[in-house]
Amino acid sequence: MVSASNASPGRQQPHRTIVDVKYGSDGDDESSLDELIENNPGPSTATSITDLVAARRSSEADKIRLTNGLNLGINNSGNLRRKSAALDLPRFLPPISVYKIDIVAPIEALYIDEIVDIFVGSHWDLSKAKNDSLIQKIINPSLTMGTCVMNDGFFTVSYGLDFVNPHTIIFFAKTPDEAKLWCQELRKFTVKNHSKIQNSFYYWKRLFSKLHCTINDEYFNIGQISEALLPGPKLQHEKKQLEKYLTKNMPIFKEKKKLTKNLLCDDQFIFKLYKTAMDRTEVDDIFLKCFSGRNISDEEFKTYLNQRHRDPRLNEILYPFATPKSARHILTQSGYDPKCQLDSYGYLRFLLSEQNLPVRKEAYQLNEDSMNKPLSHYFINSSHNTYLKGKQVKSRSSVSMYRYALLSGCRSIELDCWDGQNNEPIITHGPTQICFCTTILFKDVIEAIAETAFVTSEYPVILSFENHCSQKQQLKMAQYCKDILGDLLLKEALTDYPIKAGVHLPSPNVLKRKILIKNKIEKKIDVREANEKTFTRAMSKQTSVDSGSIEEDALERAVTRIYIGDNDDDFMISSMSPKIDKQMSFDNPTPLSLQNGRLSKADDIGKEPELVTELSDLVTYMRAMGKFTSFVDCDARQIHSEMYSMNETKAIDLLKQHSEQFVNHNKKQITRVYPRGSRVDSI
Repeated sequence: MVSASNASPGRQQPHRTIVDVKYGSDGDDESSLDELIENNPGPSTATSITDLVAARRSSEADKIRLTNGLNLGINNSGNLRRKSAALDLPRFLPPISVYKIDIVAPIEALYIDEIVDIFVGSHWDLSKAKNDSLIQKIINPSLTMGTCVMNDGFFTVSYGLDFVNPHTIIFFAKTPDEAKLWCQELRKFTVKNHSKIQNSFYYWKRLFSKLHCTINDEYFNIGQISEALLPGPKLQHEKKQLEKYLTKNMPIFKEKKKLTKNLLCDDQFIFKLYKTAMDRTEVDDIFLKCFSGRNISDEEFKTYLNQRHRDPRLNEILYPFATPKSARHILTQSGYDPKCQLDSYGYLRFLLSEQNLPVRKEAYQLNEDSMNKPLSHYFINSSHNTYLKGKQVKSRSSVSMYRYALLSGCRSIELDCWDGQNNEPIITHGPTQICFCTTILFKDVIEAIAETAFVTSEYPVILSFENHCSQKQQLKMAQYCKDILGDLLLKEALTDYPIKAGVHLPSPNVLKRKILIKNKIEKKIDVREANEKTFTRAMSKQTSVDSGSIEEDALERAVTRIYIGDNDDDFMISSMSPKIDKQMSFDNPTPLSLQNGRLSKADDIGKEPELVTELSDLVTYMRAMGKFTSFVDCDARQIHSEMYSMNETKAIDLLKQHSEQFVNHNKKQITRVYPRGSRVDSI
């Protein structure tokens, strides 16, 4: 049974729609489900947001069916509408009852490849979504209790082209278990869909898939086509011009004002529409030049592939020359009838096919055997100021940014930790009195990391702690990491890879599904004495490294900049003026702190809180060492777990002045390079 209802009986609320989708209840005959769904040929790339439903099927496999796009539709009368070519996923066990709570605006359909995240609970950034009284007003009171807290019954779908500010739609299931089940299955589907490499023609078909999914009747017109190609209210003149051109060059629009929507799944019609609307006359010119404008045989197409289309740099063994048989196979894959001789129409289909992707598919395929080298042999996809949604001043911090970064494949994220209220460590950008950035709870971030760290990749995740917390709150940080991350957290060195001189780092394969913490380790030394030793080593001409040139133009401007220093542990602020001492490095100013509402030097306040043992013990192969001073010192110690951080200016200088030493150093130890201090946009 499928039913749809308004949010509030007796009163229309267009922006609050609830759709109750039920299967296998009230004695309905589950085996008759297929009879209610009309077959829809061809793939689709969008799914109706009200179609996130599961069908309990009486077949032997008892599977639900989801597609690249449309699965099951609900028309105006609330009846099950259709299905498309399906992709089998593991079944949903219980009958599903899902309520769509669209508080912002009604959404008819969305693209699966635009889904950013799916998770249990309402969005951290949507405080209104957690308002139980509001939800109780929307949902039938019989489903709620007076003192209920329903956040575990929610699941949220975040989607959109803007990675930083996606849209969200919230669903409410009857039980937390059903919400978790939905999240698990939908996440599997979206991850698989995101990993696909599509050809150019796919994205043209994609433009019309949403139209196909959301049409309430069985027909469409040319106006809907122009709206799909040129969406929005500002292009009315262009739409009229397009409709006029299509009517003139495609007789089918002249003959019929309404066309059956099955044409939107017909590759021949969609391709004809492409060829007409895009007016690819330059391809006709190329075909005329290559083949004198005549149709060509398989043999001639083979010759063309080998002599004119092939990249001459390709290895002949790894990439064999085409044969008549392989040429026919290419045409078949391109959607062209191999029985026919190739004409300009088929040639264009070939150019838009997966045979002509900008990057070969094999380049996207991961070779597991290549991931057995030490971790320091690889570039690591990293994020800086992960928590920020905007610039480093007057910006918002968001837990969701950690989810999005990890789901996009990032393997190193930054947590800038500070003391918060109620003994709860927080994450934000610098002291809030200076940067005016909002704060988020450290605990919430760790929970988000635990949930999303290994959804899209099983390779290790590095948590780069910038630790400004007191010892009391450091204890809280350590406890949260152990309790929430559990076995995912690598708490001690592996037996085969002890942390001692000469032992290289484990490989990505060895560290699969492990989270590593990057932080300093407990080491009680005199801070001033250590600084003097560092300064002395840096002055050595043979072993020292130039810290980077001063940005003269920046120093001449009377502006105030807020940024992170070279060691990434001290918050820095510098007031630039024409009279400033030219010997001060722009990316390495004197540390300042906030005391009694005024800025003062760190030396006047005292050294930073010492690291607690509980947090230090969680650091294994990512020991933060602060400033880099000498290749000689590193070679003498041979501790490969020591990680140095530097800004991009210093890294570029090292690459220019000590390239061979820098490369050899990075074969053994990881270097973290972050943006220079003048970059404040975090984008």
